[in-house]
Formats: sequence, C-alpha cells, structure tokens
Amino acid sequence: MRILIVEDDDIPGDGLMARLAVNGFTPDLAAEVGAALMAGSFSAVALDVMLPAAQRLRGSAL
Repeated sequence: MRILIVEDDDIPGDGLMARLAVNGFTPDLAAEVGAALMAGSFSAVALDVMLPAAQRLRGSAL
C-alpha cells in the first residue's frame, strides 16, 4: 500500500516513514501540499494540517 506523508519537518516525517516501511507499507514524503498533489496515486495520505497550504484545504477533499 502506497502512503503519502506531507510533512515539512524532517524528524517526524522520517520517523513516520521508517515506521510505515517496517510494517510493510510504501511511504513517500513530500514537504508541501502542492508537490504532494502532483506526486501520483496513493492509498492513503498523512497530512500535517499545520502547513500553510493544508489549512486552506480543511473541509475540502484531497
């Protein structure tokens, strides 16, 4: 299962990627929402809602 992580802080982003990979997932990391939306097709998204662009997406479907 391919999972997109949108996180601008390396420490939590890398930690989440490592935990997901150990559990058999295929995580991809993007630092901003715009790049993340262009990155392809994913089964799930873990979005840092404190990112400036993410706050505009609240209430919208990704």
